[in-house]
Amino acid sequence: MKNTLKSIIAILSIALVFVLFFIIPTLLFPVSEDLLKGINPEEMQLFFPLLIIYSLYISISYFFLLRNMDQKRTALFFQLLLAHFIMYPLMGLLESLFWGDAFKGVDVSEFIGIFLRFVITFSLFSGFLAIIGKKRTSSIHFFKQAANYKQAGIKILLIGLAYFVIYNLFGYFIAWQFEATRQFYTGSIENIGFFQSMWQNISNPVFVIVHTFRGMLFGVAGYLFHNILKCSRSRKIIILALIFGGFGFQIVLPNPLLPEMVRISHFIETTSSMLLFGALVGVIFNYKKAKSSGSLYDTATGRLWPKGANHSIAKGLFKKQPRGYCRPDVH
Repeated sequence: MKNTLKSIIAILSIALVFVLFFIIPTLLFPVSEDLLKGINPEEMQLFFPLLIIYSLYISISYFFLLRNMDQKRTALFFQLLLAHFIMYPLMGLLESLFWGDAFKGVDVSEFIGIFLRFVITFSLFSGFLAIIGKKRTSSIHFFKQAANYKQAGIKILLIGLAYFVIYNLFGYFIAWQFEATRQFYTGSIENIGFFQSMWQNISNPVFVIVHTFRGMLFGVAGYLFHNILKCSRSRKIIILALIFGGFGFQIVLPNPLLPEMVRISHFIETTSSMLLFGALVGVIFNYKKAKSSGSLYDTATGRLWPKGANHSIAKGLFKKQPRGYCRPDVH
């Protein structure tokens, strides 16, 4: 009971700090009055409650990460800083620029402002997580791990291709089923059908290259998070799914760029797809051929699990891992 209470307090504290870090940049780089006029006042009344919910989601995700990692504070900070920069400011900027034609009348400076707000929020948050993360005495260093970077590169390419497939499938079967979304991006509510829509996408080299590249960038971020985590294979998959799901969950917040129904469609689409994608990233980075037939090799613990073995997934997720719980991953 005492440990549960401590966990709840820690989660609420992280959420509160994240809310502050989210608000501070908006005071330094405020959204223009012209854009704010385009937001439904009733929708804006939900902004703070939704920010609290989003912050709690982020807090729970990173609480699990801090309880299942073994990093020195400096190494943790720089890995989180780079991973967050890729996932939020850079990815948001790339997405906004690619779909720029849909944001008619929006000045480039607004996109730069969004970029800077993300940079400040997640830089501060990365520093905060590094500070509250328990200092380890482990001699493991990120840049000194005996990792097979060639194999990691192949996995990142595979993740990029997987992202492209997931992006298109979830985009069509969820977001594109909303008339408001089709109207927003094409100026028409017509749905030309799955196969024709997919052909339009894959026959456009720019579309394929940009979104496969975005998927590979997500793969790099996933590699960083994966190396921070020092826990079982199953826990890594759960935590990575939660962290990547946060990229989609942010869209729940009202913003001046997306009309309400368009935002809701993307919230459902991106949150669900990124939860799946994050889990897939965990599976790919943890995959290693079994050393003997009928066994699964767990890269986090270096153990061979007999085929069909029933080892716990959630047990101990809240529990800090003791030093030496598992060895460095070898890819």
